[in-house]
Amino acid sequence: MKSTKNSKGKSAKSSKEPTFHYGFILRAYPSFQQIAMIEKNINAARFYYNFLVAQDNKLYRIGKEPAVTIPWLHDRREQILEETFGKAVQKQVVEKDGSITIKNSRVGKLEYVKNTFPWLRDCDLDSHMFDNVIVHHKDAWEMCKKGFMRKPTFHKKSYEGSYHTNCLYGKKDHAKGISLFNGSVYFTEDKKHLVLPKVGMVKVRYSPKLMARILKIKDVRIGTVTIRKTATGNYYVSLQLASKNPFVEKLPKCGEESIVGIDLNVENFLTDSNNEVVKNPKYYRRMEKKLNYAKRRLGKRQARAKKEHRSLRTAKNYQKQRQKVAQLSHKVFKQRKNFLHEVAKAYVKNHDVVVAEELRSKNLLKNHNLAKSLQDVGHRMFLTMLEQKAEMYGKTFLTIDPAYTTQTCHCCGHVLKGKEKLTLSDREWTCPVCGVHHDRDHNAALNILAKGVASLGSVSRLKCAG
Repeated sequence: MKSTKNSKGKSAKSSKEPTFHYGFILRAYPSFQQIAMIEKNINAARFYYNFLVAQDNKLYRIGKEPAVTIPWLHDRREQILEETFGKAVQKQVVEKDGSITIKNSRVGKLEYVKNTFPWLRDCDLDSHMFDNVIVHHKDAWEMCKKGFMRKPTFHKKSYEGSYHTNCLYGKKDHAKGISLFNGSVYFTEDKKHLVLPKVGMVKVRYSPKLMARILKIKDVRIGTVTIRKTATGNYYVSLQLASKNPFVEKLPKCGEESIVGIDLNVENFLTDSNNEVVKNPKYYRRMEKKLNYAKRRLGKRQARAKKEHRSLRTAKNYQKQRQKVAQLSHKVFKQRKNFLHEVAKAYVKNHDVVVAEELRSKNLLKNHNLAKSLQDVGHRMFLTMLEQKAEMYGKTFLTIDPAYTTQTCHCCGHVLKGKEKLTLSDREWTCPVCGVHHDRDHNAALNILAKGVASLGSVSRLKCAG
């Protein structure tokens, strides 16, 4: 399996050349001993993240530092900060001009938590796992401050989870040449096993064609590594690969007029400005009857286990049925994801510019009559894939505000208002001004295309003016 994300990142530390990134997902088959190690790391990562969130809550209750210093309140705040980020120390830093400045910093982030919870000193725990938890906690707060998500909350224990580690390269690895076959995370010579920190050698499976393509690229190195367990009990390893050379070749241009507008809807998956209609496969709807039956059986087994005062984690019949429900849900997810990948790649491959409407998923899901259908079709994931693939293959993708694209005649520009306004049941309509008969979705796609062309024209004019 692979991730289609491929974008130019920040310049590498050792070179000013841009670095290309690529995601490579492998199916892993760990032994029973390795599964136990992976479970330890997943639980430790979740526990430490929750510890950081708990420390945040303590600081929130105390509040900000007042203008007038209150001794006991100041001491309590410093105590919490020391438990979370380590002891406050002053360090002398030599600047480039030779001057010496004193800066405040903190050392020993993990001392308090490991002394309080000695099981975190287990030799099977990966040290880089703790560092990545700190990074993710910091990123969560940055996203919260930007308004993209709420403040970090506790992660509950579940049947799925993951933890992150890093691949490090030493002096010997740099001397030999960085590749997929050296470093702290590397492939064996037969390419059938992957060596992970603490876990050891794990058997993996992947696409041979994709691996052959990656091996042709020079200077490929492994960055962040994610070990993930799904609810179905399967294990995956995600590798973030980086190289100075692109992982995917840019597609040739299709022509000056190769631009398409896309209208997303529920009845059909999409309708484009060329009047091409992609039907909605409705994978969840097809599986809904079977899935509901499996969930009812799961509920009955859960009720029986509780009645007999048995733990659900030790109830074998409950766990067997839970696996069946998870497998059915995962099958729907894989079918939908594969469908979205194929459609997105087809549009990016056959067009130079793709214009789509910007969806506000949160607002749309508030309509309970459409929420299930909207989640089944996966429009938001489709737009993300279009953006990633367009950047990867050197094409252009943009989204526009869909306001009045359905209610506007693309021929004369008349906007339907009041009693004339279309409802969801109106699939065809005739313009009262010019008399042209419209298909609702095709007309909206043409209006989206027109808005996209206007947007591209304004952008090009701004570039010329600059």
